[in-house]
Amino acid sequence: MDLNDYKINIVDDIAIVTVDLLVATLRDAKPFWDELESKSILNWDKIIVDLSFCTFIDSTFIGILVKVFKTVSSRNGKMKLVFPEKNSVVYFHTTGITKIVDCFDTLSEAMDSFKLKLPTKKIIFENKFLNN
Repeated sequence: MDLNDYKINIVDDIAIVTVDLLVATLRDAKPFWDELESKSILNWDKIIVDLSFCTFIDSTFIGILVKVFKTVSSRNGKMKLVFPEKNSVVYFHTTGITKIVDCFDTLSEAMDSFKLKLPTKKIIFENKFLNN
């Protein structure tokens, strides 16, 4: 494990954590958690964990992702995952993490999902107001 295995970027109000490992396993889980804690990433309201480089992720590392999700969610924050479908790990589907965490194929899709979408409301004035 090397500190370069995790890259943290802040874009607007989103913390983006890129896991730069081909294989994320038990030996990487605790250092990953420690890195997030030491950089105060767990305090952010919007977090994206980008797993695009990973070809295999074991159940222990997924457990840490769930722990991150629970920590962020307990403060009403949102966490999203990025992993291309071609790299998707069977564990993600069998553990059910895809049912509780929003998952995306690309980082840009995950970032776009955080954009606030306010409904557009039309204001219609009655004729009596327009004529005065």
